[in-house]
Amino acid sequence: MIMLLGLTALVAWLIVAHDVVAHDLWEKPDRETPAELARLFDLGTVLTLTLATAVSYLVLFAGTILAAALLIDTSVLAQTLRRPVDFPDYPILAWIISSPATVGGAIGSGLEDEDTVRAAAYGYHPEPGGWRDEKDA
Repeated sequence: MIMLLGLTALVAWLIVAHDVVAHDLWEKPDRETPAELARLFDLGTVLTLTLATAVSYLVLFAGTILAAALLIDTSVLAQTLRRPVDFPDYPILAWIISSPATVGGAIGSGLEDEDTVRAAAYGYHPEPGGWRDEKDA
């Protein structure tokens, strides 16, 4: 439940916080954008952010398992747990660490500038000088 709440909070934070900070990730209907098209754009934003968040979480989770297996001595973990260490202990530890780290990443993402966010969200193909976004098209 913590993981799902963390991932949901991250997607919501990215949309709400970045929209408030003028990154314009949420499309609002106006004269140029009909309501139906704005809803499609917003659905695309939600799906893209959800997929990116899930993949990022899985990478963080796998990296945390690997780091825990390499860095935490089994005897120290057994002493802390007060029982012998089993294989599932490492994924559980990684899960407990990755979920709050994901929420921290969401908060940290609010510190990005508009150009970085727009390039990540709407970038086309990498150019030698960096990402080209919709303003350059």
